Amino acid sequence: ERLRASMEHTDGDYIKEFYTIESGEKSQHLSNILLKNKNRTLYVGDCNDDYNAIYDHSLITFCYASYGYKECEKYDYKITSLSQLIEITEKIEIKERQLINKPYEVISYGENQLTLIKNPDGSHYFGFVNYFNSDFERVVLQLKERVSNNIIGPIDGNTFYNYRFAINNFDLQFYPDCINGPEVLDIFIKHGFTIKQTYVTTIATVNERMWNLAKLVKLPKGYTVKVVSGSEAYAYLDDIYEVSVDAFAEADFYEPITKQDFIDIYMKNINAVTPDMILIFRDNQLIGYNFCYEDPLKRYYVCKTTAIKKSDRNQKLIMVMIDYSYSLLVKKGYKYALHHFQNDRTKTLQAIFKGHEVLQKRYALLELKGDN
Repeated sequence: ERLRASMEHTDGDYIKEFYTIESGEKSQHLSNILLKNKNRTLYVGDCNDDYNAIYDHSLITFCYASYGYKECEKYDYKITSLSQLIEITEKIEIKERQLINKPYEVISYGENQLTLIKNPDGSHYFGFVNYFNSDFERVVLQLKERVSNNIIGPIDGNTFYNYRFAINNFDLQFYPDCINGPEVLDIFIKHGFTIKQTYVTTIATVNERMWNLAKLVKLPKGYTVKVVSGSEAYAYLDDIYEVSVDAFAEADFYEPITKQDFIDIYMKNINAVTPDMILIFRDNQLIGYNFCYEDPLKRYYVCKTTAIKKSDRNQKLIMVMIDYSYSLLVKKGYKYALHHFQNDRTKTLQAIFKGHEVLQKRYALLELKGDN
């Protein structure tokens, strides 16, 4: 009745209909709502009964209002205030754009969450959404129950927001850490997963020998370099996107995303840092970039992503990138560089920090065969 009274003081844009226990059960109300909204529904509740009510409606997303009267162990998203719903709906919109014809679900137990994506070709990916604790094994078991074919993960695209900058803190375990945090890795191994591939994140001092060699390299004729920082970098977003699509097209498990997704998922997160972009042009056309930034805690200079179009990729341009990135590191007064989350089979990267490692983490890409 209080809600009905509040409608008299609004323009009616927010509350369209009322459903009460007198008019039917929750499950029936959901069926009626879905018929009108074509399954695009965010259900906000505060208890397990609310979550269970959507069990047969797999396309509904459940949001746990933790400030409610009860508690809930399973949910897709969690909010502590009503205003956070705006951010949640933005995330769902991005996820829907990326996953057209790809059913997904969030598997959770309390704060432990994984995202599962089932591709039309039968391949399955999973990714981490939230931190994990002692209950994480329950989520891994649920993951196995939902998959009959091969599954690979964690794939960072499945995490959408949290992964990108959280893992930059180096201490967080969004991926199973092969060296420093075996507990999570052991849970996967215990339940039949195997390590398919490994990636490495390294904090290292400057390789002076490599830098001295890089300084001697002359930029090939027709190429120019420009360094931009902060808001100036945003003027090149369209070109950076085109370079990324070309440069990573053959990377393992790469799936191209739309330009809008590129901006929403990756570039908006750059608000957390001040980007430095080393841009390489051929005949005034951008063909390569190196994305760097200062660690927000001022511990090291992060060398995040290097991309060069396949048609222009050569050792000279890579050495030029090394020269410029090291120069920025020293100019900004840093002693350490963080080489961020690279395929450990990359020989150039191995040469950059070999013998100069201060701290290293090696992450596992896991695979579960369908016969497990």
